[in-house]
Amino acid sequence: MMCGAAREFPAPRIRIAMLTVALALGVSCVDESQTGRPETASEGAPAIGDRPNFLLITIDTLRADRLSCYGYRKHQTPNIDRLASEGALFERAFCDVTWTTPSMSSVMTGTYATLHGYKSTNIHRLDEQNLTLAEVLREHGYTTAAVIGSFPLDSIYGLDQGFGLYDDEFTAPIIASETPVEHVPSQRFDSIEEQRRFGLIKSVNDSRRPDPEVTAVATEWLRRSASKPFFLWVHYFGPHNKPDTSDTNRFAKNRRHLREYDPDVVTNDKEIGKLLRAVDELGLAETTLVILHADHGESLREHGEIGHGKNLYDPTLQIPLIVRFPGRVPPGIRVQELARNVDIFPTVLDAAGVQVSHPLSGRSLLPLTLPKAPQESEDWTETYMETYMAAHAGFARQVDLPNGRKTRVGVVHRGIRTARWKFVQTEPAPFVGEESLAPLPAGTLDSLETEELYDLDADPKEQHNLITAHPEVAARLRARLAVHLERERPDRAAPRADLDDDARERLRSLGYVE
Repeated sequence: MMCGAAREFPAPRIRIAMLTVALALGVSCVDESQTGRPETASEGAPAIGDRPNFLLITIDTLRADRLSCYGYRKHQTPNIDRLASEGALFERAFCDVTWTTPSMSSVMTGTYATLHGYKSTNIHRLDEQNLTLAEVLREHGYTTAAVIGSFPLDSIYGLDQGFGLYDDEFTAPIIASETPVEHVPSQRFDSIEEQRRFGLIKSVNDSRRPDPEVTAVATEWLRRSASKPFFLWVHYFGPHNKPDTSDTNRFAKNRRHLREYDPDVVTNDKEIGKLLRAVDELGLAETTLVILHADHGESLREHGEIGHGKNLYDPTLQIPLIVRFPGRVPPGIRVQELARNVDIFPTVLDAAGVQVSHPLSGRSLLPLTLPKAPQESEDWTETYMETYMAAHAGFARQVDLPNGRKTRVGVVHRGIRTARWKFVQTEPAPFVGEESLAPLPAGTLDSLETEELYDLDADPKEQHNLITAHPEVAARLRARLAVHLERERPDRAAPRADLDDDARERLRSLGYVE
């Protein structure tokens, strides 16, 4: 499948076994991640004939604590602040995977990565067995469209399922270089090495779209298409790192990212303002549920890291989450209960008055915005989290061998977070796409098997591992983690597709394959 032009897709077939129309109000989704009890629908959900529009705004790599509505004081983000003042701001919201493609797979399926199965852009695309939010809404009469700001969400990774329009026409490089930017057609390859190499090639060519271009495309789509109920997903690259090959060492690249992060947040806020003004000018504000969130956060020196994906500390797990829904969500409220990226799917279904018959990992957030929000115990309110990024060879952990040499070993981090506690297990893992670990001394492997436990009330910066001090808490969360891992569905992640002859010839003409 090619990128470089927006694609229109035919309507998907109706999945009768998986999808039903809810003529009654609200959602009845099973929360797969918790005790298995059904959700209770929030009051006043609209009838099918009075469905709201949905605008999902995703800002890549945005930390909540860099927004002035979350308390940041070094700059102001007035447009996102305004959105928060007109709706609900969730103080403790988290993603389940700390990098883009699997995290947004969780958003679009309403299930944790253990269920949708997406682990790696090198070998996977989101399998069509997964039912996406766009598919549900489209089958219920919604016009669906996505305007995508960067290559990690290119349609080749399968998140385009259910969208009538999936616009991933990129114009700029993620990594700037002195060479002219070429259009490189997007393609899945028949080997991990080819796919990895292609990702590097793509990153210095047309692999992202600047935020102003995203806004322009999204607002134009609204002007053309907002006469019918719609679901529009707008993805901004925002403050994501934009390296430059002129930075010849890691320290220069890190300094550039640290220097540019806050200004990029301010720039993105201005684009959010333009998009929301278009919603106002088109008379859509009162009939549109707007959800603004980030796919993940970003470590800015915390725990010695700059970036995201390699660990499960809160700077990369915590995200901003704001919900504006006039007439349903009281303006200006701040919600303390734990919220998760997998809650976005059931929240939208709740507002649409639609239910699905298959289990979801999340719950609707709308009941939490009511004056008498349901009180849930800490045991029930939790989020699962994982990352396989450090099981990729390029991000693997470097370890010392007994002979004095060094090698890289893949590791996987998985964990459970409650309002107070975080429990993380780390274990060595084969590199993604490989069947087994390379032979290593037993002591080396044993050193990579660790457990961490943090009391986030007393230690919000996660500096003190309490795994031996609170064995009863560790045992409880270890058991909860085991429940999630038992649900692992490796069959849900589709393998890479082979490179077809035409695409291979196009890439050969550009000098990228032999």
